[in-house]
Amino acid sequence: MQDVLQYGLHKKAALLISLLFGLLTTLSYSHIQAFILLGELSAASILVILVIGSLMGPLLYYVFGLLLGKVGSWYGGNGHVEATRKALVYGFFMPGILLGLVSILLFGIAYVQAYFLHSNVVYIIYQIGVFVHNVASIWLIGIFLVAFAEAQKIKLWRSMLILIAFLGCMAILFIVIDQITRLFI
Repeated sequence: MQDVLQYGLHKKAALLISLLFGLLTTLSYSHIQAFILLGELSAASILVILVIGSLMGPLLYYVFGLLLGKVGSWYGGNGHVEATRKALVYGFFMPGILLGLVSILLFGIAYVQAYFLHSNVVYIIYQIGVFVHNVASIWLIGIFLVAFAEAQKIKLWRSMLILIAFLGCMAILFIVIDQITRLFI
C-alpha cells in the first residue's frame, strides 16, 4: 500500500472502478437476487436498480473518502483525503469487485440449483462457496483497515476505532433521517 500512496491516482480509472464496485455490490444484494429468482422484477426495474446502485460506488469514493479522511484527522490521522480515497480504491473496491463476482457466481449456482439440477452435489458446492465468500468478506474489512491505517499514518487499532466511530455516526444519521421521514409519511 505504501507504493500506491506514493503515486497519483488516475481519476477516470478510479471512477470506473467505483462504478463497477457499485454495480456488482447492487447485484450481490440478497433481496435483489431473491426478487430475480422469484421473477418479481421487470427488466426495466432491474435496469433502474442497477443504474442507481452503480452510482453508490462514486458516492462512496467521493463522499465517504472525504468524510473518512476528515474523521481520521480527529483521531490523530493526517486527514489526507486523497490517500484515503486511494485506500478505498485499492483496499476496498478492488477486493470488493472480486467478492461481487463471487457473489454473482454463487447466485448463478443457486439459480441453476433451484430451477434445473436439484442436486446435492451442487448444493454442497454452493454451501462451500458461501463459506468462502463470508470468510473473504471478513478479510476485505481487514484489508481496508490496514490500507486506511497506512493512508492516515496511524496504528491499526486507531483505524478500527475511526471506522467504528464513523459507522456509528452514519448509523445515528440514518436513524434520525428515518425517524424524521416517518413523521411525514
